[in-house]
Amino acid sequence: MDTAEDGMWWYRAAHAEVLAALRARPAPPGLPLLDAGCGTGGLLRR
Repeated sequence: MDTAEDGMWWYRAAHAEVLAALRARPAPPGLPLLDAGCGTGGLLRR
């Protein structure tokens, strides 16, 4: 799945939506972010 993640439309769209939501409500600088999801870590790399 890790190999296919960057090329799959669903993951690209999902990552874009999550990143847009995070940009709309930025956290204070230095605040840690917990990625408690299950997967390949592709979103965390972004």
